This record gives sequence, C-alpha cells and structure tokens, in this order.
Amino acid sequence: MNDVRIRRRTLVAIALALAAVVVPGSAWLIVGQNAARQQATEIREEPRRRGEAVARALADRLLGRLESIRDAESQRPAVQFQAHPPGELAECTCAVHDVSPLVTGPQDPFTEAYFEIDPSGGLSLPILEPLSGVDPDPDRYQRAWELAPSLRSAVRDIRISLEAEAAPNDLTLPAFQWHGIDLDGQPRLVALRGVTSERGDSIQGFVLSASAVRGWLAAAELPARFGPWSDESDPRVAVGEVPLDCTRWEVAVGFEPAAVEAEARAAAILSDFWRSFSIGSGAALLAILSLVVLILSTERQARERARFAASAAHELRTPLAGLRLYGEMLRDGIDEPERVVRYAERISEESERLSRVVTNV
Repeated sequence: MNDVRIRRRTLVAIALALAAVVVPGSAWLIVGQNAARQQATEIREEPRRRGEAVARALADRLLGRLESIRDAESQRPAVQFQAHPPGELAECTCAVHDVSPLVTGPQDPFTEAYFEIDPSGGLSLPILEPLSGVDPDPDRYQRAWELAPSLRSAVRDIRISLEAEAAPNDLTLPAFQWHGIDLDGQPRLVALRGVTSERGDSIQGFVLSASAVRGWLAAAELPARFGPWSDESDPRVAVGEVPLDCTRWEVAVGFEPAAVEAEARAAAILSDFWRSFSIGSGAALLAILSLVVLILSTERQARERARFAASAAHELRTPLAGLRLYGEMLRDGIDEPERVVRYAERISEESERLSRVVTNV
C-alpha cells in the first residue's frame, strides 16, 4: 500500500515537472515564433517600401522637370524651328532673329534635338541646316545627325500620334504635348505641337534625351530606369507613374540586391529563434530528465527504506517475543529450579540475538 502511494506521488511529481516545462515552452514557441515571423516579414517588406518611396519621389521630380521643359518650349516662336525663317515671316512679331537660335543645338541637356515636319511631310532639323558663319556644337550636331534617319522613318507615326487640330491663322501656338513613339525600335518621348501658317499645317517637336534622363536617374539611391508604362509586375521592382499628356510612362526602381540582403537577414532572424528555442528546450528537457531521475531515485530509496524498516522490525520482533515470553514465565513464579535455569539461559540467548540484530542495524 505504501509502495502504491509512493508511486502515485512520484507520477504526480513527474507530471507537474513536465507541465512546468511544456506549458512555458509552448507559450515561448507560439509567441516567439510569431514575433520572429513578424519581424522577418517587416524586414522583407522594407526594401519594397523603400523602393516604392524612391520611385514615387523620382517620378514626381521627373514629371515636374518634363512639365517645365514643355511649358518653356511652348513659348518658343514657331519660326525658330526653321534654320532661316522666310522673309515674309522674318518681320513677324514671333520672329526675333533672322537666324534661328536652334541651329546651334539644344541648350537644355534634357532636349536631344528639335525638328519640324512641313506640310509635304519633309523633316528638317535646324541644327543640320547649313548656314554660313554658324558653327553648331559638334556633340549636339552628331546626336542630331544620328537621330535624323529614325525621325524621318517615324514621320507617319508622329502624324498619327499627334492627331491635333490645326492652329488658328493668327499664329497662336498650342502647347507642346508629350507623346511616346518608337525610334529605331526604341520607345522615345517626344513633345509635339501642330502649327498652321501660310505654308500649311506643319508639326514641330523636340526629342527628350534618353541619355540625359539616364544620367539624371543614375544619381538616385537605387537603380532606376525610365520607360513606357508596363502592365507586367516584377516582385523586385517598384514603379512610380509619370502621367504625361498623351502617354503614360513610369520610373521603375529595382531593389533586388536589397531584397536579397533582407531575405538573408529575415532567414537569420528565424534561424536565431529556432537555435535559441532548440537550446532552451534542450536545456529544459535535460533539467526535467535530471529531475525525473532524481524523483525515481528518491522513490527507490524510499522503497528501500521501507523494506529495510520492515526487515529490521521483523528481526527485532523475534528475540523481543522470546524475552517477553520467558520473562512473563519467571514473573509468574516457578517452583522448579531447573526450569528457572533453563528460562534464564533462553533469556540470555535471546538477549545475545537481539544484540546481534541491533549491531547489524
């Protein structure tokens, strides 16, 4: 019965010890894992948020830059798109010089070349028109010369893209509008306006310098490119929209290196949690195992003590019973001397036996 109670107490103690480890460990696993996952998610999302912020800021700044160029060029007299304005227009209030200032090339680095498409469909670039005494900038001249063939091939597309009503006969100029066209298979941004004069309806425009925009974007904190709007999404690219007049372009910012680094940091956080949890759980299990061993050892010692007590009681009970028996006989009085002597001898033997038992104990 005592063994059963001891085993029961042992099982209860082991169960309580296991609960003391399992309950906090489970709470640590749930709470710690969720916290680590949340932190890892925030780290993974950080490059995208940063890329989106950079893309929006670049798109807004670039849109402002393009709008300022368009507004400034919209004030330019129409006759300046001709290298040498005709005599009947030279005295017009719109013509301030006999020789157009555009023959030396664009002054704004974002403008690559000016051009005009006459009513017959012929294309001319002021900087490419030969004029005595005028020396255009060699680099601007070279860029215009390289651009002229692709512009001539795109005259039809430019006319279709413009689709503008003719300007009034009083030479009131419409504002330039941004259009996207293909030049030699590459999407380019051009500003176009329709002009009506005695010669008929013509188209004037200028081409945005792709190299200048790339150089401007190169100063951004993340790699960025400028191009037509794309409906395809890339998980490693953030997009800022540049809504222009007649076309839709975007600034795409790549953040793949930052995303790869963030993924490594997020994986390290999760790995650190599982390492800490494994070490802590292992230490707790080792402690509970040691406690179980200690409890089982204590139980075994208790059983041994119980068996020892029972054995000692049995060994002590036998000589004590003999001493009590012969003592009671002598107390009752015996007339036979022989029996007295025999009982005394038995008491002496039982005393010696009791002495041995006590010594063994």
